[in-house]
Amino acid sequence: MRYRRGVALTGVELVLQGRQGAVEVSRVTDSLTKTVGLLHEIDRFYASRIPRLKWVVQEARSEVEQIRFTITPREVPRRRDEESAAVPVRALIEGVEVLHERAEIPQFFGPSSVERVADLATPGKGVFGVSIRAFNGGARELVPLDADVISHARNAVMGKTTSLGSVVGILDLISLRRRPRAAIFDPSSRRAVSLYFDVGRLEEIKGLLGRRVLAAGQLTRNDLGQPIQLHLETIEEFTTSRPNIEALAGLDRDWIGGASIDEWIAADRRER
Repeated sequence: MRYRRGVALTGVELVLQGRQGAVEVSRVTDSLTKTVGLLHEIDRFYASRIPRLKWVVQEARSEVEQIRFTITPREVPRRRDEESAAVPVRALIEGVEVLHERAEIPQFFGPSSVERVADLATPGKGVFGVSIRAFNGGARELVPLDADVISHARNAVMGKTTSLGSVVGILDLISLRRRPRAAIFDPSSRRAVSLYFDVGRLEEIKGLLGRRVLAAGQLTRNDLGQPIQLHLETIEEFTTSRPNIEALAGLDRDWIGGASIDEWIAADRRER
């Protein structure tokens, strides 16, 4: 794969506040890992069919009670322009701003992303404050990851109601940590839902990776009614043929723009 060089890259500046000599190395590496993990996850949801970005620490410096890191894409792949390369950073900053105001899953986020923000923001190991901002050769206002962000992030992924339901989207991000799970990202809502499944179905899930699927099971929503997790019962590739109506019967309208099932199927056929 070839890359273009010499372009202005939009990055994110991560600021850790802590007394000099008190911030543990493990906290620094964990904060960098979580920040890059957020950028990677957002980019996977955004760039499902184009080359994804690789992130590097462009600059690191220590100041009085602050450690600053500038994280940027290493380069921009030829099949991407500077605007698309800026999306992960912009979505991350805007997502944190949303969580500063309310308990909501932001666009290009899923529940795991929101949990990662809460973990990144939590003080500890010599760090008493975390802030981020977009960086493109000039400074922008820092966005604090404060107590409001932590509280709203925790509440956004807290289940309020559970019922039989279905979701449609691109299957991605398989993880076997703690419990087997994946993510289903819906391009129309620009949000993801966590999909939990039995480990015995791993090969079935792997076979659908990157495909558009219809998954049904016990669907949990947060206080705003946003789908946050689905405990899988059935899953199938979503094709141009008419899908299983019994499975669609529980489809959350938040995922289909408020349309009825028939309206949504008709619109989907026209788009294809």
